[in-house]
Amino acid sequence: MNPGKLNRKVAIEFPRAENDGMGGRSVAWIPLCSVWACFEKPAATTEIQQGGVVSAVTYPVTIRYRADVKPGCRLIYTGRVYRILDVWDVGMELTRMNCEEVKRNAP
Repeated sequence: MNPGKLNRKVAIEFPRAENDGMGGRSVAWIPLCSVWACFEKPAATTEIQQGGVVSAVTYPVTIRYRADVKPGCRLIYTGRVYRILDVWDVGMELTRMNCEEVKRNAP
C-alpha cells in the first residue's frame, strides 16, 4: 500500500471492565495508540429485525501492522466512534479492520 493513502489520524482504544462501586461493572475506554489510517468505501447491509428494517454501514480501515488491535476495541476519528468488528493482518505490513459507526441517540 502506498503510505500516502494512510492520511487520517485515528485513535484506538480498548475496553476495561471496572467496578462501579455499587456491585456492578462499567466499561472504561483506555487509549491504545494513535495511528495513521486509510478509510475505504463503506459497505451497507439491511435486514429486518423485530418487524422493521435496520441498516448497518461498515467501513474497511487499514493501518500499519499492529498485533495489539483486536475485535472489541474502538476507533475514534473526528469525534465519531467506530466499533472494530473484525481484524486481520496482511503479512507483517498492514492490519485491516471492519468497523461500524456507533450511533448515539439524541437526548
